[in-house]
Amino acid sequence: MDESNAVWALDFKGQFKMFNSRYCYPLTIQDGFSRFFLECRGLYSTSIELAKPVFIEAFRKFGLPAVIRSDNGTPFASIGLADAVIED
Repeated sequence: MDESNAVWALDFKGQFKMFNSRYCYPLTIQDGFSRFFLECRGLYSTSIELAKPVFIEAFRKFGLPAVIRSDNGTPFASIGLADAVIED
């Protein structure tokens, strides 16, 4: 697909410990055509409860892509997030 907003790439970019001793898990959503970062949000975990509002906000702001790609690592190896987002 050779147009903007057709394919999104998702990933949690590892984690790092912050000065407050909590871990930060950067969630990124990137447009596959333009390589533009639609979202880069630091979360306290990779839980659906924290990630779901980020996806809903991105869908409302940019629309739904035709395809969403991930590396199928945690937490994307399940259908839980997709089910949670579709329900709203």
